[in-house]
Amino acid sequence: SCPVGQGPEFDRLLFNVNGHSPLVSYFLSVVNASPDTEVLQLTQRTEIVKLPPLGAKTYHSVVKESMKSTKETDCKCRSLWEDEKQETGHQMHLRALERKADIKKSEKLLTQTKEVRRLTNLLTVELLQQNTSEETRTTESAVLEIEKALAKQEIN
Repeated sequence: SCPVGQGPEFDRLLFNVNGHSPLVSYFLSVVNASPDTEVLQLTQRTEIVKLPPLGAKTYHSVVKESMKSTKETDCKCRSLWEDEKQETGHQMHLRALERKADIKKSEKLLTQTKEVRRLTNLLTVELLQQNTSEETRTTESAVLEIEKALAKQEIN
């Protein structure tokens, strides 16, 4: 696989075929060419100026690392999702138990006629007072009394 980043650097050079290179002289003698001609014979050649570092990451290794980190992230997300799902289920179960307990307390309170009559009278008086006065007030004391009465109820 190719290295990531900048590849090798190339440079185009003019080369004198009639130069004094031993390799060129040997080649010219093999092909029976005369190296003593006065005419310059220039050839263009490409030379590698700089190679990429040997230990550079390749595209293959980058893709492999990316796939690995994607798989790890996906695994973590699934784990978090499962944990959240369990926690949500647990919270819903607790709320259902609390609602059930509140309903039982309300039912038990409603069986007590005297207490229901007292709370009803308290609410009625507060609502009548609220209607006659101009400022709006909440029925806080009546609500507190109802909450106290519900809290006194024991669930069997």
